[in-house]
Amino acid sequence: MLHHYESVLPGLGRDIVEMAKKEQEHRHSWEQKALINDVFMQSGALILGWILAAAAFAISAFFFYHKEYYGGGVFMTVPVFVLIRTIITAGKKDKVPPAAKQRRTSSAPNRSQRRAAQRGQK
Repeated sequence: MLHHYESVLPGLGRDIVEMAKKEQEHRHSWEQKALINDVFMQSGALILGWILAAAAFAISAFFFYHKEYYGGGVFMTVPVFVLIRTIITAGKKDKVPPAAKQRRTSSAPNRSQRRAAQRGQK
C-alpha cells in the first residue's frame, strides 16, 4: 500500500510512516503523563486520608482527656466507621457485576433503523 502512495507522490510513504511514529510517541508520552498523574492523585488521597484520620483521633483524645466524652466520641466514630466501610468494600470495587458483562440488546430500533423505515414509507 505504501508503494502505491510512493508511486503517486514520491516521499509520501515515508511521510506517512514518520507521521505514525510521531503519533505513537505522542500517545506514549500522553499515557505516561496520565499514569504519573493517576499515581500522584491516589497517593495524595491516601496521605490526606491518613492525616485526617490521625487528626480526628488526636482531637478525640483531646476531648477524652478533658472529659468531654460526647465530642471525643463523635471525633472517634467518624474515622472508625469510614475505615470499617473501606475494609468491607475494598474487595468489592474490582468486581464487575454479572449484568454489566452481558451484551445489551434492545428490541427498540436505533436511529438508523428508524430513518431507513421512514425512507421506505415515504
